[in-house]
Amino acid sequence: RWPSFPITPSPSQSMASTMAIDLKTLPNLYTTDPQITTDTEDDLYSRLKSLHREMEFTDIQEEYVKDELKNLKREQLRSQEEVKRIQSVPLVIGQFMEMIDQNNGIVGSTTGSNYYVRILSTINRELLKPSASVALHRHSNALVDVLPPEADSSISLLTQSEKPDVTYNIIRHQNVGKLIFAPTLPKSLIYHVCTAKMNLSDEVDLEDYVSRPDKISAAELICAPVNVIGGISNITAICQEAGMHAVRKNRYVILPKDLEKGYRTNVKKPDTDFDFYK
Repeated sequence: RWPSFPITPSPSQSMASTMAIDLKTLPNLYTTDPQITTDTEDDLYSRLKSLHREMEFTDIQEEYVKDELKNLKREQLRSQEEVKRIQSVPLVIGQFMEMIDQNNGIVGSTTGSNYYVRILSTINRELLKPSASVALHRHSNALVDVLPPEADSSISLLTQSEKPDVTYNIIRHQNVGKLIFAPTLPKSLIYHVCTAKMNLSDEVDLEDYVSRPDKISAAELICAPVNVIGGISNITAICQEAGMHAVRKNRYVILPKDLEKGYRTNVKKPDTDFDFYK
């Protein structure tokens, strides 16, 4: 038989026994306050009503936007019809010259006049380059269209009005610039042309000077550019010298001696030979 010893509780055990708590006296944490529950339900209901009002407002806005979209589509169709009416023929063809701003520019018409006009808003501004062919409204000269590059108003199409009798097969073998016929100008005609505005005396006989062969031969009077200029210049010099000789003598009438002096000055060979001919 074992001996019995008295058991003395430890200080911790005695403290635990004294601190024992009755659970029934504690409040239930899972139970809610009726006041709190009522406030929460009121907030949710208010939130729900607010969302309903926002949804109704959104539906109204949607209907408004749909109506506006329909109106804009009708306006777009009306504007397209108006643009087609403005671009309807007949139009005036001109050339674009300079861009002033986004809506205005300077164009030139086929009549040669320049206009400061308005540019249609539907036109691509990148196509508006200097010398570009454009279409202008027939009343306001507004720029309503840009023509393609091949439609150049400055180039006129050459059409055959009458068919010629000569074909290219006939003339293509001829040399370009070949003079086929060259008429000869008579000396008498040149003398009469040069003295047409001169006051000649009745004693002047131009045929006497025409018959002289000195320096002015018939070859110089052929209708070739150099020879004609050479022949006419000699006869002109003779007549001018005769007129100047009459002016020096204070006379208004050209006498035969004046023409003779002009002829000797410009044509006649000097009587004496030069030293290098000896």
